[in-house]
Amino acid sequence: MLQTLRSVDSMLAVTIPKVFADQNGLEEGSLVVLRLEGKTLTVQVPARPRYRLNDLMAEMPDGLPTLDEWDDMPVVGLER
Repeated sequence: MLQTLRSVDSMLAVTIPKVFADQNGLEEGSLVVLRLEGKTLTVQVPARPRYRLNDLMAEMPDGLPTLDEWDDMPVVGLER
C-alpha cells in the first residue's frame, strides 16, 4: 500500500487504513508501538493487559465500607 506523507505541525504523518484501526479497536488518542529497523517502520498494537479478579481484589485496601445485602440484591444488568 502506497501512502503519501503529510505535514502536521513540524512533523510528517502517515495514515493507517480504517480496516486496520477497526480490527484493532484503535481510535484517535490510541497508543501504538513504532519499531524502526533500518528502512522499515512497523506499527504494532500493544497487548492489552489482562486482569484477574483475585489479583484486583488483593489490591483493595482494608476497611472499605461493605454492604451485607450485596449478594441478595436483584440483577439489574449483565452481571450474570
